[in-house]
Amino acid sequence: MSFSKKLTKKSKKWRGALICLTLFGVAPTVFGAETRYVSDFNDLRAAISEFNANTGEDFQIILKNNVPLQGILPAITGNPNLVGADSGSLEIIGNGYAIDGGNAYRGLFVDTLEAGGTVTVSDLAFANCRAEGGDGGSGAAGAGG
Repeated sequence: MSFSKKLTKKSKKWRGALICLTLFGVAPTVFGAETRYVSDFNDLRAAISEFNANTGEDFQIILKNNVPLQGILPAITGNPNLVGADSGSLEIIGNGYAIDGGNAYRGLFVDTLEAGGTVTVSDLAFANCRAEGGDGGSGAAGAGG
């Protein structure tokens, strides 16, 4: 049997495995992504800060339990020195848990205008968070100022 036939049979097995994972609601892990598991406010704050300073890798933040906020989280900005596809992406996976603002803090603030990139949030609840905007913009293009 030639090498190409072996590779083809193997790739069919992988394709079948990915289809099974998808059918049963299991998302395959993004290969090459930096992953941070967070259990509390300090872990979450550190993971967001690390993503903002990253060197363009794809990044995952995965909650291990509910996270009550004890202060303001940094805005999710990405690295402004890296623009577009080079800035990497952020995926926040809640695993059915919640970020609880305690009626005092905003949940997440995403501002990737400068850096670009993609932010995806899944299976995450927000409880008792304040819906509070940023400091406004320059007023250009119809934005507040």
